[in-house]
Amino acid sequence: MEPTPEQLRTLYVTGRQLTAQLKSFIRLIDILPNRDLCIVIQPRQFPDQRMIVYIDLNGDTEYV
Repeated sequence: MEPTPEQLRTLYVTGRQLTAQLKSFIRLIDILPNRDLCIVIQPRQFPDQRMIVYIDLNGDTEYV
């Protein structure tokens, strides 16, 4: 499975924002069976915490 162009665009923008503004590390990028992209992010200031970002086929994001 390959991500859609909209997912890639959102992945790029979201990744840039989170790594630059929140000073975070991207730990994992994966495509789920329902074709959503999943990004696991670790803030540098809180190494024991993780944030998960889901990007659906339309490029909409959900933060968990």
